[in-house]
Amino acid sequence: VSPAALHEDGLAYLASAELAEAGTRLTGPGLSLPDVFDPDWPRRVAARAREVCGPLSGDPALVGWVSDDGLVWAERATGGRPTLLQQCLSLEPSHAAYHAAWEFALALHGGRMDALARAWSVAVPNKESLRELTRTGRGIATRGYLKDEAQWTREFARRYFAGVANAVRAVDSSHLLFGPRHAGVAGPVVLAEASY
Repeated sequence: VSPAALHEDGLAYLASAELAEAGTRLTGPGLSLPDVFDPDWPRRVAARAREVCGPLSGDPALVGWVSDDGLVWAERATGGRPTLLQQCLSLEPSHAAYHAAWEFALALHGGRMDALARAWSVAVPNKESLRELTRTGRGIATRGYLKDEAQWTREFARRYFAGVANAVRAVDSSHLLFGPRHAGVAGPVVLAEASY
């Protein structure tokens, strides 16, 4: 339902800005998020907020904004599925999140793939071997990997929540911003960043 249809009856309502539609979408098993590492994402999300939120910024019936409907974080290693970091490491190189994920993961391990493999207790001699694990649906769930995964998810969530908050607040500072509605359960790392 469009925001216009919701506010014609004069009752209080929430509107969804669908800010994730502003840029490239990352999708995979249990994953549906904007590529917040795309250098153009802040500009695109700001333009989307001006387009969607700006016209309703003075509406007294509007309680607040939901930033997006249906985000999925691939955060928990349930059923052995690849989580957010593994999926980002396995994206096509055309995605900014792919490059950011590799830079992040290697930086934690001295820039060396063999050190990363030892820390994660997984045989990953090269990037393609990790992509193959992901392609076949085998998630990494070792202690070393999950530690890095939590840090990556925290940074991803921080960028998302800061980006949407800045974009909405720039055009509508008089209404609440509730964040996204998650499809499924968002884990503690994402919820911690959302509440912050």
